[in-house]
Amino acid sequence: MCASITAALPNGLVGAHVTVDTEPELLEQMLQMMRTGGGGNAKNIYVIGAFTHFKANSGVHMNTRKKLKNRIKESLNKNAIIRFYDASAHGEIHIFAEKNFVNTNFYWIKRRSHEVFGFVYPTFYNRTRIRENHFCLR
Repeated sequence: MCASITAALPNGLVGAHVTVDTEPELLEQMLQMMRTGGGGNAKNIYVIGAFTHFKANSGVHMNTRKKLKNRIKESLNKNAIIRFYDASAHGEIHIFAEKNFVNTNFYWIKRRSHEVFGFVYPTFYNRTRIRENHFCLR
């Protein structure tokens, strides 16, 4: 199971992909790379993943949204608003993020019917938008 961490910037997005097996040191390196890429200036950071599975299977550094939020704030921007979307009910999915001028949009699509092969990524047809009001603040 995976999660995406995406920092929305005025001119784009920076993000990281983490799994339940991501070691604390690697998570910190990812967040530092996001910071270097502009994530330290992000006012809004979105975390999307199957948190029910994360809670049960990840190390103690990521087993709650509060711990993950605190880690992100410490590494990126202590004043950022962290929004979470629990995708546990959707099963195995791909997450897509896009920046459209001022809007940041997120979508999910079932993974089984849209596999990634090498550097060929799934298409966007039949994607489901994650509405802003479906994110929760932690």
